[in-house]
Amino acid sequence: MSSVIQHIPKNRFRFDYGIAVAMVVALIVRPLLYTIVTPMLFRGDGSAGRGYWWLLYSWILFWEWMPFGVLWLALRRSGRQWQEVGVDWSYFVHHRTVFFIAITSFIAIAFTAPHFLYHGSVPQMSQTFSFLPVTGFERVFFLIAAVSGGICEEICYRGLPLRMFADSTIQAWLVLPVAMLAFVFIHGRFGASHLQSYLICGLLYGGVFILLGRRHLEWLIVAHALYDSLFVFAP
Repeated sequence: MSSVIQHIPKNRFRFDYGIAVAMVVALIVRPLLYTIVTPMLFRGDGSAGRGYWWLLYSWILFWEWMPFGVLWLALRRSGRQWQEVGVDWSYFVHHRTVFFIAITSFIAIAFTAPHFLYHGSVPQMSQTFSFLPVTGFERVFFLIAAVSGGICEEICYRGLPLRMFADSTIQAWLVLPVAMLAFVFIHGRFGASHLQSYLICGLLYGGVFILLGRRHLEWLIVAHALYDSLFVFAP
């Protein structure tokens, strides 16, 4: 028995503990706190001015990157690779020219969109949905949040539970409902009030990831970020 224990890597127990903490933070702590802790300043009626909008999206970015950071630290301490989460970061390096052109185009559109949408008279709040951006700078920051959401949410709510936690495809399907429910509540009270829509999105992204053999998470990151970025065109 002692000889077996000696051959277990020293970082294995640390890896198990770190991943467990990342799972708890992503699937329980973040959804719970993000739903409960909602500063009253974050209103969408325009009465607080546009300052509330910047605070809201800064708040969103914090909660997106917090569980991602815990997972990153756990992987680094255990010496594990991101491929074990199902993502290959070299994909973005290999296609960097395409991504650079796409990002540059979206930024240019974000800055010029208010002129064409509002003809010089920018409203106090979005005509499509109260939490969407209206000014050019807001739309650029919204693009940052969209890309951030694609990365962090796919990593933490698809790769982490469906690849690292589940040892097989069958287990992944069994874990998927938990990941779907967490995905609803990482969008706070808005997610809870649109339960069906977010459950469908969680099923779609999670199901595709499983059908892809729990690989190529980078494809879902691109699809997720692109979908969210399209709202930069909204008036």
